[in-house]
Amino acid sequence: MKSINFVNHSGYRYYYKFITVSGVIAFFLIMALLSLSCSKDEDTIPKHPCDTIELTFSGVIQPLLQQNCFECHGDGSTRGDVILDTYEDVNEIVFDGRLYGAVNHLAGYSAMPYFRDQLDSCSLYFINKWIEEGAPDN
Repeated sequence: MKSINFVNHSGYRYYYKFITVSGVIAFFLIMALLSLSCSKDEDTIPKHPCDTIELTFSGVIQPLLQQNCFECHGDGSTRGDVILDTYEDVNEIVFDGRLYGAVNHLAGYSAMPYFRDQLDSCSLYFINKWIEEGAPDN
């Protein structure tokens, strides 16, 4: 950068800075190098902190339900007329909105798990993402 000193009629000193062509070229080269060195393949950047596994019913959702819901709604227990033993049973409460409403503690739904804290953020993320993807039987 080049600068020129200028004194106005009141005695104030101003500095005007001019950007040279070589300065502009150097700036863009540095920015290009930084962007290349800092870029990552989009597939390696997780979309959510919990998004590190393949989301499947049998591998993720069913074990979550077994761990958190089967005490009251599995293995033959039918509290609240909700059974979660099979995909078909779970599918029934997914498509009427009860699973989403219950685990997210929405107004108008019984908050689940009953008399326990809400599921952790990763468990909620997995259930909500699975529902958002159409609750596939995989």
